[in-house]
Amino acid sequence: MTPVKATSPEDAFLKLADMYYTKAPDVLRELGSMNTMWKWEEGQLKYSDCPAFMYHLRLAEKACNMALAANPMSANARSMMAIVLAAQQVSLAGASREWTDSDAGKAEMARLAMADAAIRSSGVGTLMGALGIAIKYNDAPVASAIMRALPTYANVPMDANSTLVAAFASPDQRIRWTAALTAV
Repeated sequence: MTPVKATSPEDAFLKLADMYYTKAPDVLRELGSMNTMWKWEEGQLKYSDCPAFMYHLRLAEKACNMALAANPMSANARSMMAIVLAAQQVSLAGASREWTDSDAGKAEMARLAMADAAIRSSGVGTLMGALGIAIKYNDAPVASAIMRALPTYANVPMDANSTLVAAFASPDQRIRWTAALTAV
């Protein structure tokens, strides 16, 4: 994998999270067919299999966690975490019924239900940052998920610099339609 050039640990982990999120070719080449997630539990290293459709997003989540550890106040890291969690929810929605009915699938659905609460409570600024990333990559399903997570009671900026206003100019009609519904 190409070394990540960065000015700070936060910046390095955010660049890595972005590479995993966007499935950068050099990152995917390095991952190959591995889909094992490792964790430290009960004093030893344990692993669990991660479905291939979710693996790059789980690695992006780990990179976001490291960026937040480096700078807990980072708005960019919180926005990247929100988009990665929303992308995981979108991926899970497209998973096979067989997998979602399995124990691993049920555990992942429970984990992402908690993630949904975290996304929704992260605040308008964080969600607007996440929406900006989704629009940048023209990721319509994730952009729509982020816009649906915007709190209805919040004062979402609608000026010329607003990310929601930028969504109206997206080349993807799904993003434009969801932005229109969100603005209403």
